[in-house]
Amino acid sequence: MTTKVSVTKSEGRDARQKSLIPPDKLAECHAVVVGVGAVGRQVAIQLASMGLPSLSLIDFDDVEEANMGPQGYSPKEIGEPKVNAVHGTVAWLNPDCEVRIYNERFKRSEMTDYLSSNKKTQLVFCCVDSMESRMLVWETAKAANVDFFADARMAGEVLNTLVIPTPAKDVYYETTLFPDNDPGIHAGSCTTKSTIYTASIAAGLLMVGFALWLRGGVPARDTNFNLVTMEIG
Repeated sequence: MTTKVSVTKSEGRDARQKSLIPPDKLAECHAVVVGVGAVGRQVAIQLASMGLPSLSLIDFDDVEEANMGPQGYSPKEIGEPKVNAVHGTVAWLNPDCEVRIYNERFKRSEMTDYLSSNKKTQLVFCCVDSMESRMLVWETAKAANVDFFADARMAGEVLNTLVIPTPAKDVYYETTLFPDNDPGIHAGSCTTKSTIYTASIAAGLLMVGFALWLRGGVPARDTNFNLVTMEIG
């Protein structure tokens, strides 16, 4: 049986979310998503679905067969640059979202190009898989005086999200960084083991922080969530 949903002309993409995601403030935003693997792909999809008007996607990788399970890419996208594949999904979800793609490693010297010249509010979502890359993205975003910075880290069924409004004034984020080769703190890559459901939750927590910030609230700065034990802190 098929059920037809009636949508009136007065309804739009934001009809059921506008009290949570202020459309006037969202319209002023541009997001730079650095890394479109497991978490970054989900971040781009959720931002586009919300109605974000413009995005820059940065990643140097191509889609591999191993990316289908934890990252949600389809078989027909294997061999494509990840940024191209995500662009296609975003365009399908929200044709009005302007997307710029950069099939390359994040470059400090290109930050001006990654940002938007016609949007008032600049966002950076750091979804990379090494602390060295995080430091580079963070330092560049901070120097560029972006308005909002968010970072997600995950390993298997454990995740950590950081949401930093006004990075230029922040002194906390750098204390969460450590050398990639420090065995006393961190064993293996941030994405040694990944699952699509952990990535989706991590991206969702970043969106919660973003939406709360848009409403003028203060988002949780540092959240750890173990999905197995259901411990959050």
